[in-house]
Amino acid sequence: MARQHSVFCKHANSGKFTPLRRSLLHGYPLALNSNEFGYSNMPSLPNYLRTNRKQIALSQEEVAFLLGIKGMDKGGKVSRDENRARIPTLETALAYEAIYGKPTRELFAGLYDQAARDVSSRAKILSYRKNVTPDPKRQQALSELALRYSKSAF
Repeated sequence: MARQHSVFCKHANSGKFTPLRRSLLHGYPLALNSNEFGYSNMPSLPNYLRTNRKQIALSQEEVAFLLGIKGMDKGGKVSRDENRARIPTLETALAYEAIYGKPTRELFAGLYDQAARDVSSRAKILSYRKNVTPDPKRQQALSELALRYSKSAF
C-alpha cells in the first residue's frame, strides 16, 4: 500500500503546524518558493535529475534510452549524471529538459546558482575596469548583472 504524505502549513501567529486540506494543495508549489516559509534561503542541490526521474517512475536504463545513449552500461551514465560524477553536455542537458518537462536551470539548480554567482562576481570586476569612453548602457547592464545574482539573492 502506498504511503500518502501530508502537507503541513505553519501558522504565523501560533507557530503550530496543521495539515493542509486537499483542496488547498493546488497552491502548495507556490508556497515552497515563498519567503514566508523560508525555503528561498535553502541551498539548491547540484541537480534534481534523480528526483524528476523518480517522479515519472522511469528507470535509469529507460532514461538512457530516451537520451539516445548507446552501448553497455547505459544506466550507469545516467547514474553518473544524477550523482554529479560528470556534468552532462549541453545536448544531454537539453534532452533531460525534454524528458522531464522542466527548464535546465531547474534540473541543474545548484550548478546554475554557482554559475550565476560567478557571473555576478565577474560583472562587478568588469564594471570597475576603466574604459576610455564610458558607455552608460554597458554600465547599466553590468550593474544589473552584478546585483541580480549577488550572494544575498541566494
